[in-house]
Amino acid sequence: MLIEVSELPVLALRITWSLAASVVVLLLPGFAFQWLKRNDHPRGAMGFVSAVALSAVVVALLGSFLVAFGFLSRPLLVVLFSILATVGLIPALRWLGTVRRCWLPASAIGLMTLPWVWSSIRDGSPPAGTFQWYYWQIGEQLTAAGGIPEWTREYGTAIRWLPDYIFFNVTSEAYAALRFDDHAAIVHWRIALALLGLGMLYAVLRLWLTRAGAIAGLGLIATTVWFITKFNAYKPESLGIVLGLSAVWLIVVGLRTASWPALLLGGTVIGVSVGVHAIGASVLAMFMVAASIVELARFRQRDLRRAALGLLVSALL
Repeated sequence: MLIEVSELPVLALRITWSLAASVVVLLLPGFAFQWLKRNDHPRGAMGFVSAVALSAVVVALLGSFLVAFGFLSRPLLVVLFSILATVGLIPALRWLGTVRRCWLPASAIGLMTLPWVWSSIRDGSPPAGTFQWYYWQIGEQLTAAGGIPEWTREYGTAIRWLPDYIFFNVTSEAYAALRFDDHAAIVHWRIALALLGLGMLYAVLRLWLTRAGAIAGLGLIATTVWFITKFNAYKPESLGIVLGLSAVWLIVVGLRTASWPALLLGGTVIGVSVGVHAIGASVLAMFMVAASIVELARFRQRDLRRAALGLLVSALL
């Protein structure tokens, strides 16, 4: 496909708008929460991972409240997330100032995201399966009813509305509320999630590898068919994988630093991830257990009990 030069400004605007809407929903609420810790702003990987994790928790809690009381609507979501974005913008900019030296991995992640950019601007926006609209419309049904609809229609049959992806649906509606073109919003979602997924995967690999090793490992994983297909469409798996990876990072760092906040947040995010996509959460939970076992093997007996207790509380959450 040849892209007309006249189309480039429009495509750039659509992609930029989608990225900005994704940042408002998936990152800035977490940075807004970090604003409460005025004298202890997270830096580097901790700032990034905790912002993603806290954003997911904030969206889940806020969405659950609005759905439970029948207040869910796109105009209200625009107001609420505009407030969160305004509060979180300064902490986010402050965090960016702490990662200026990470230009090499950031450049590598940007280059690795180009295949998703390319697929989003091709004719037909492949893959253009009906499931993308299926997930989109489940979210639309939430706001249309103001809460959980009594029923929905699938393949011509009236069935109960499925709450399997409830937290993804709320996230989807918050993102949709900040967009004007449904098609462009669905198509360009993959770019933002690919960036988050690659960034989170790099952070996890850095727990055990050098910078060069983590970038090499990132390149190998990002080119697998599994990774490409999971992030190359508008579906909850990609967000579930991002949240699962953030939980792995938080649990491992929590064990290494004896940080209860990190352990508790990791456990909470796994719970939220179940409401995004249960299968993705289960797979990443198994990875988290394996990583935890590896870390626990390094502890002395006294520290082991404390770490095991932290893991137990995290698992209960």
